[in-house]
Amino acid sequence: MTVTKTKRRRFIVRRSSLPGQEKLREIYDEAGVVVVQGAIPLSQLRRLQQAVQELFELSGQYQGDVHKTCAHLDRVDQDLLYQINKCVARTRAFRDVTGHCWKYAALLHEVRPAAMYMTGDVLFGLSNDDRLVIDWHQDSAYYPGIKDPSTLMNCWFPVFEDATIENGAISLLLGSSCEGRIAKTEHRRPHEKAFLSLVPDGVQDLEKTYEEYRCTCEVGDLVVFNSNMVHRSNFNSTDHTRFSGVMVLHAPKTLPEKFGWYD
Repeated sequence: MTVTKTKRRRFIVRRSSLPGQEKLREIYDEAGVVVVQGAIPLSQLRRLQQAVQELFELSGQYQGDVHKTCAHLDRVDQDLLYQINKCVARTRAFRDVTGHCWKYAALLHEVRPAAMYMTGDVLFGLSNDDRLVIDWHQDSAYYPGIKDPSTLMNCWFPVFEDATIENGAISLLLGSSCEGRIAKTEHRRPHEKAFLSLVPDGVQDLEKTYEEYRCTCEVGDLVVFNSNMVHRSNFNSTDHTRFSGVMVLHAPKTLPEKFGWYD
């Protein structure tokens, strides 16, 4: 069952009226996700937007706005577009924004000083393109060297524009994190340049068991979810690129054997 409209749910909370930490952790453990409305100050997101724009300007291919520039580079120089994408997560502005990911992760899980930044990025979900339409997967499957995958947490947030059904807001199978890491996966890649999806075995049964929730949210909202949560990205049918911030954190109980699927 797919939820197409955001209705008031227990796991959606406002920064200005957060429940206590014990209640927040109860919500997170039950649903596998907490959405914090207004978690990231708009002033910091504007600096991140400016950083993205500056990187496009440095490329010498700027077309007047970031959306037109993405479309242009996708046509004429995809390698340059990829180079710009890899630069974004290294900017000071991105690291400042992800400080809020750490803040709310610490409310939902025990995050000690040895907690680790695993990966972070701003994904460019291009208009009417399926390269970042990622099938159902668990991020924990990409970190087999983490013995306890419940110690991995995902953060996701819109950067330039609100996340909508039309621009491909991500889907979660609510509560599916209780399945733990599903060991058997099928490797799916629609074509050579598409992202590799590690699709859990029996995903059709999971779709019947757990409700699909579309993370429609506003700029400034933050979605934090357990990395065992089965989720996917969706097709962007608008004429603008969907810029989504992502981050994976690890609160280790033991030393990782390796850090990622490709190690």
